[in-house]
Amino acid sequence: MPRNQLEESIFEIRKKHPEAKHVVIFAPTLRWNSEMFQRPQQLARAMASRGALVFYIQPEKVWPPVFTEIEDRLIICQSPSDAFHVLSDAFVYVLTWNIPLLAYFSSPRVIYDYLDDLSTFNGDAQRLRRDHGDYLLKADIVMATAERLLTEANSLRADSLFVPNGVDYAHFSQALTEEPPLDLQPILEMGKPIIGYHGALARWFDYDLLKALAKKRQDLSFVLIGIDHDQTLQESGLLQESNVYWLGAKPYSELPGYVSRFDAGCIPFVVNDLTNSTSPIKLFEYFAAGKPVIISPMQESMRYPQALVASDLENWSQQIDQALLVSKDDQAPQNLQGIGLQNTWEKRADEILARMEEVSRQPRSLPWYMRLEPKNQRLQKIFRLIGRGIKVLRMSGFQGFAKGVYYKFYDIFARLRRSPLLRVPYALDDSYVPEDNSQVTLYTDQENIFPGYWPRKQLGAERTVARSAVTVIAACKNESDNAANWIHQLTSQTFKPAEILIVDTGSSDQTIEILKTAVKSQDIPIKIFNKPGINIATARNFAIETAQSPIIVSLDFGCTPPLDWLEKLTQPFWIDPKTEVAASWFRGVDTKRNESFFSGLGWPKLKDVSPQEYIPASRSLAFTKGAWAKAGGYPEWLTLTGEDTYFALELKRFCTHWAFVPDVVVDWRAPLNWVQFWRKAFYWSTGNGETGFNAWLYRMTLRQIGVSALAGLAGISILTYLFGLGEPLVAQLTIGAILGALTLIVILSWIKNRDPLFVPGMLGLRIAQTWGFLAGAKRKEAVTQRRLRQSKGLFFILAGIPIDDTGGGARCTQIALELLRQGYWVVYINRYPKWETQVASIKIAHPNLFLFELGSFYWDDFVKQYEPLLVSLPKFALVELPSIDFLPLITRIKQNGGKIIYEMIDDWNTSLGGDWYSQEVEQQIIDASQVLIGTAPILQDKLAELSHRPVKLFPNAVNNLLFNPERLYKRPADMPPAEWTASYIGALWGDWFDWELLTSLAARYPQASIVAIGDYRGQCPNPPANLTFLGLKPQLTLPAYLAHTDVAIIPWKVNQITQATSPLKVYEYLAMNRPVVAPNINPLQDIPGVFLAQDSEDFIRLVDAVRKDHLPLGSIKAFIHENSWRARVNQLQEWINI
Repeated sequence: MPRNQLEESIFEIRKKHPEAKHVVIFAPTLRWNSEMFQRPQQLARAMASRGALVFYIQPEKVWPPVFTEIEDRLIICQSPSDAFHVLSDAFVYVLTWNIPLLAYFSSPRVIYDYLDDLSTFNGDAQRLRRDHGDYLLKADIVMATAERLLTEANSLRADSLFVPNGVDYAHFSQALTEEPPLDLQPILEMGKPIIGYHGALARWFDYDLLKALAKKRQDLSFVLIGIDHDQTLQESGLLQESNVYWLGAKPYSELPGYVSRFDAGCIPFVVNDLTNSTSPIKLFEYFAAGKPVIISPMQESMRYPQALVASDLENWSQQIDQALLVSKDDQAPQNLQGIGLQNTWEKRADEILARMEEVSRQPRSLPWYMRLEPKNQRLQKIFRLIGRGIKVLRMSGFQGFAKGVYYKFYDIFARLRRSPLLRVPYALDDSYVPEDNSQVTLYTDQENIFPGYWPRKQLGAERTVARSAVTVIAACKNESDNAANWIHQLTSQTFKPAEILIVDTGSSDQTIEILKTAVKSQDIPIKIFNKPGINIATARNFAIETAQSPIIVSLDFGCTPPLDWLEKLTQPFWIDPKTEVAASWFRGVDTKRNESFFSGLGWPKLKDVSPQEYIPASRSLAFTKGAWAKAGGYPEWLTLTGEDTYFALELKRFCTHWAFVPDVVVDWRAPLNWVQFWRKAFYWSTGNGETGFNAWLYRMTLRQIGVSALAGLAGISILTYLFGLGEPLVAQLTIGAILGALTLIVILSWIKNRDPLFVPGMLGLRIAQTWGFLAGAKRKEAVTQRRLRQSKGLFFILAGIPIDDTGGGARCTQIALELLRQGYWVVYINRYPKWETQVASIKIAHPNLFLFELGSFYWDDFVKQYEPLLVSLPKFALVELPSIDFLPLITRIKQNGGKIIYEMIDDWNTSLGGDWYSQEVEQQIIDASQVLIGTAPILQDKLAELSHRPVKLFPNAVNNLLFNPERLYKRPADMPPAEWTASYIGALWGDWFDWELLTSLAARYPQASIVAIGDYRGQCPNPPANLTFLGLKPQLTLPAYLAHTDVAIIPWKVNQITQATSPLKVYEYLAMNRPVVAPNINPLQDIPGVFLAQDSEDFIRLVDAVRKDHLPLGSIKAFIHENSWRARVNQLQEWINI
């Protein structure tokens, strides 16, 4: 968005609110939804409710900027601050520590809020004191929150305004909710009076006092709610007291549900200059809730006689008893609420707005650089820049000015680093990474072939089913020199095909005539289809669609199979009816049927391959029609080559049961010389360039060639410079160097008994491969457009994390991958970067998958590039994260005909929402969505309550192609040996994880190995010897760990978060036929194979018991079939009417 458009957006918002007499801009301070909803947010909301137009600027910016009106006249902004210079009549609200941000505004009226003793703030103390002194004098309005601060301000500024903190009375005076918070229930059930505190837990909190009080008053429960601001809580030892309960930070919206159940509130602060000048917001919140409150003798708080003041341990104990008596007085809550009603934020806002009205009537004095505003726009920008520099110098000194210049250049450099010019371009990027879900069984009668490989079967084993019909297919073009031999070898097989289907793609020689002549003498049905102009993939697909047999065998022209080829290649289908794909081996031969010189150079030798990792070409490949359909057929969007590699990789993705038959070897007519070899390599590589498969290898080769060429040129240039050689001599020197190098290569090759052309031939091979890749990459954009036209639709996935976060196992990743499997185009956009401390080394790429960070996705550029596709394809946006930053994109997608699907995957109105979550923003996304889904019943109900619309249940699921118990898995090398193993896979953070349970489990069973897989950061300082943390693993490796696990565990606490969580790991555990022990949470009820524990002791007992039980495998298999990601996405398609 150009700057003038940004300024226009601000003007438009101003025009929409002509009723607003005043405009207030809150310079960037705290995020709107920070963990503690504090004075700036409360004042902004109150001033907006009282008629002012309020712009609250978030500290984080996005581009394009976002303006969200979350309440009438209250605009949350993620935009550059300097754009607000267009609102010349605005007031700018600042605190002591963000005064330097005034440099972004064009001489605004300033509201300076002196809210705490200066010692509270971090940063340059000298700068803070200077800015504070300056703006006590310069600000248009000065406010102080405490009498002590007011007295200090009045010494310099007699008109300072006394504005203590206040309370959102309507929020805290609400009646009790029907159900208490889950984590408070066990404390309430004890029946003891609750003395509660909510707010920051920091150095000013009197931990020693509360610790002594807890020891003395075992008849009470002390509940603490808030963040451990500076880790002093953990260091204090307070949590060791059995009657002290820290419930962590809670969203502001949930606080009344806790405070309303306190018998009394408390503010046990250390008394010092800081706390004496503090106006605790929580004091008024306790009053508004009708709760008596005991406080330390702090001057500002003692202004309210209703507060019970306690100075020492005995006094505190007595005042608590007094507070408990007050709490039983029916009239007391009403009296206390009256104090709260006199101190609302709205009353504070009225005082400020009245002062703003007075200031607005006074004439303004502008600095000289604001009065000299030329009409020329360029000169205006120069004057503004000069003015800003002068302001920064005046506010922050030369050091601050130098830092500002440094950070500005650093920001420019950071943007340049993210520039497309410095990233691998799409054409050269790895846009296809295969996914191997196959289990390859080796079929051979030769014990010396791959002797250590397993699983293996005898090729001559007894058939378990009768043979069925087989169709042989082939595509051809200009194959007149081997067509007759191809037909002869095929019709002479010991096992005859039911039919042979040949598709000619436009031969200009005698191929068709030769084939027709050969066909006349055969009894086998042979059909020849003339389809000029189509590519090989289309030809193959046409033949398969036409085929009448369930088994398809591909045999390329130029290949000579032995007479028992078809019999042996198809034998695995009759030995094991589950077989979906069978591949034989091939041998490159010359005209004399001798093995080609190029074997092992352009294609591997048998000894160099692994049956499991071998990617077969379609020159000799058998597969079921069902397997072909699963893989999506051959890729017709490719220009010419690479179609069989892509098809084989997709078979690997979708088909489990593979057979490798090395006993049958097909002779393939290989290139006869280096030039032919280079030509083949060129054509093969073009397919990789179009798909982006193994692009990193080609880039590496390209770098090596480029560096070598540059080094040669640099050497010649240096010699030219040193000896002053002219152009003829330089040319002679270059030719001489090349000839000398070739001569040296020939001599060395002769000494090593190697073909003299080997080294230059291999250099030519690398050049041909790279050239071919680049030729394909050049067509990649056009190929992409062709491929995307064939997709079923476009899905935007708006997620919180990158697609490869958590090892690639996250829900958003799994949905994206399944959409790709089902033929969709997926644009995956993540809001946040990775925050993992360990790297799982995983790369996820697919030709139909486009990955973006939100900051690098530009809708206009995307539309410009793919406009025809966006018009013709159905469009959807699956919103996983209800972030304000996604709102503009959601709006654009909806304006362009897209359907919005919001899935509530967690209760974000908890600690999971951190400081980014806003209930108002989530509501806007809900209102914009056509389809609503929840991942757990409790979330489904919550979303229905918020939307007043039907909500679908969409729990987690499993990729049962990957988590497949029918595959064989080697025991991972880092999995410790033990009598038996219990494993957990997942997040090792959050207030829902039960570390005490995990360590107790390990201590109870020292003969067992307790394994935890996840991003371990040392959260368990002294783990038992048999508790092992293996770190974060790629999801592709997890089935092997589960295959060697006896029982899977979920060591979670039961709380509001876990009751709303559908654990993805449960489905993965069950898919591998592992028994699961978990806490008794609602989303896991009535699932076969899941054993729910009533408490920690029951959990530990069950872990040992269930590993010895027989699982209901039939019920589990049916459950997994119904709860695969394929089933989920099929259901999603029904809901969105595809």
